[in-house]
Amino acid sequence: MLDLLTKREEIQRRATEELGERFKRYDINVVAVLIGRPESREIAAGQADPIETLFDQLRMRRLADEQRATYAKQEEPRSNRSRLMKRRRRPNARPS
Repeated sequence: MLDLLTKREEIQRRATEELGERFKRYDINVVAVLIGRPESREIAAGQADPIETLFDQLRMRRLADEQRATYAKQEEPRSNRSRLMKRRRRPNARPS
């Protein structure tokens, strides 16, 4: 279900192409295949909407991905700085 929500446009495009090919045999033109947002069943009071839960999970995954990318970008200058400091600390061991 989460895959459907995240890749809906790609699935719609592929479905339009594939069904278009199949229906050509019957002289039918497929204009578009549209996949709507799945609607939840009626929810009892106090229960979470499963679709909203999936969207929340998707948002949290994207946020985690962004945080990992941000951390990696912040960590790179730190490690570069650390290597530079280690090089500077090494004594110049040149024989005279």
